Amino acid sequence: SANGWAFSRDGRKALVASGDRSVRLYDVEGRRDLKRFVGHTASVWAVALSPDGKLGASGGTDGTARVWDLTTGLEAAKFADHTS
Repeated sequence: SANGWAFSRDGRKALVASGDRSVRLYDVEGRRDLKRFVGHTASVWAVALSPDGKLGASGGTDGTARVWDLTTGLEAAKFADHTS
């Protein structure tokens, strides 16, 4: 299930917060996942995209916020113990 969406400026891509503990980079026109980011250990509820579309951020009920490099698919940073 999708808990939240953040769209790119051109509306062609979206970052999706998922109930399955993943974050997905989604091709809106093609209606398919481009990349899947795994690291959260509980449901993801919030996502955001950087203005240049190179980074994504996610927050989950596991108490972490994470920054993702959307080009490489790697976790760029992890912030633990957030509460909201």
